[in-house]
Amino acid sequence: MLRSSLGSFTKILLISLMNFSGIFAAGAFAGQRNWAFTFATTVSLVVLNYIYLIKRIVAWKYVIPGVLFLLLFHAYPALLSGYVSMTNHSNGHMLPKSDAIQVILDNSFITDKSIPPFKMQIAKKAKSDISIMVLIGADKEVFVGSELGLRSVPSSNYTFDKSGLLIRLQGYRILSKSEIEFESLDSLSAKYGENSFVKPIDLDYAEVYGRTLTYDEAAGAITEIKTGKIFHPNKTGNMVSSDGTVLTPGWQEFIGFSNYLTFFKDPRYSKPLVRVISWTVANAVISLLLSFFLGFFLTLVMNFEKFRAKRFYQTFFIIPFAAPFTLMILVWKGLLQEKSGLVNALFGTSIDWLGDPWIARGIVLLVEVWASFPYMVLITTAAISSISKEIIQAAEIDGASSRQIFKFIQLPLTLKSIAPILVTSFSGAFSGFAIIYLLTQGGPTFSDTSGVAGATDILISYTYKLAFYGGESNNYGLASAASIINFMFIAIISVSAFKQAKQLDN
Repeated sequence: MLRSSLGSFTKILLISLMNFSGIFAAGAFAGQRNWAFTFATTVSLVVLNYIYLIKRIVAWKYVIPGVLFLLLFHAYPALLSGYVSMTNHSNGHMLPKSDAIQVILDNSFITDKSIPPFKMQIAKKAKSDISIMVLIGADKEVFVGSELGLRSVPSSNYTFDKSGLLIRLQGYRILSKSEIEFESLDSLSAKYGENSFVKPIDLDYAEVYGRTLTYDEAAGAITEIKTGKIFHPNKTGNMVSSDGTVLTPGWQEFIGFSNYLTFFKDPRYSKPLVRVISWTVANAVISLLLSFFLGFFLTLVMNFEKFRAKRFYQTFFIIPFAAPFTLMILVWKGLLQEKSGLVNALFGTSIDWLGDPWIARGIVLLVEVWASFPYMVLITTAAISSISKEIIQAAEIDGASSRQIFKFIQLPLTLKSIAPILVTSFSGAFSGFAIIYLLTQGGPTFSDTSGVAGATDILISYTYKLAFYGGESNNYGLASAASIINFMFIAIISVSAFKQAKQLDN
């Protein structure tokens, strides 16, 4: 009875916590006007309550958490990447259109040199903490500045000292410089005429800034006041004039498959993409084959009946697999430095191991094989151990040589056992970002790729560099398109590889 009561209490407590968290999250999303997340959170909460409060739906009580996590951490990022790949999302195109236009207008103010600076002091209203600007004209006329404009103060309401500073202003308290926080000056401004405003430039003076651009919301166009030049929105999220002048920043715009077409039409991306894909495939195939056959060979050697100290060597070979991965890659990089590396110091050479394209590719393959062959030793050891000894003994009785036993029994049966693991490892080789980034950063860089792609870049590292080091700005839309291409590429190869693996069962 006590156990049943405790279980009911725990269930009610967990469901209450789930509902509280869900309602809080939905409210936060609604406050940010993120209606898609608000709807998804609400629906998920209703489904979870229905499943966990109905006794007869037992199986779904265990399945639904995995489904929700699958949707949240796999389906949603994939769909988001697909959507971003069809936008111009980048450093210069991150805002909604209305916000981008407002930023353009806010940045269009320049100092009006035709109006001399005002002397300025800061004051606060009586019984208030709100700071305001008090401007003093050339004829010692005093104005109080606000967002509504400048209000002239009657001469009877203020008093100057001998140095020309205000010491009295009726209804206000003049602040000394020690009382003024310099950072607070940025929030002070006063409207000045139709297209201008006054802002402080230091603790003593304020200048008039004039607007150079105006926005016609009905026409959707921006006009340069001085020249009359008109800027219209284009299809890629920018305000552009007839002579090609572009105003920044731009805004996010749906551009369809333009990012994908860029990889085929623009030589800056099409040429390196072909080289990157070629190296990605070559790198995955070579590293997988080398690590597999090296691991398989070592397994056969250690399974030889007369081989001694088997446990010692198995422990020794597992060190690369068990060691801190990031640290080991950085150690490799340090060893291979041209001027300060231990390898060149030991052999008295000055080889640029990571600076020459072909040598760097060889080094990447070496490190990848070094990092992955212990895993192959483990799985091939398990596979060979599962082969019946009677089969081997029967082959030996029939006169089969060691070479024939390896070729017709051990290798086919091992491949049959570990084929799915090899396919998974092959797919994982396409996403081996860590070794590339830590060892070479994808370099050495191709001279004709605007500093983005390099000789050792694979698709995933090329995508990363497009997103965060893409020339003039971070181009998330183009990088998302590259990630979708990478995903499709891996998916096609994986499906084909699994079909080939199934044929081994026949």
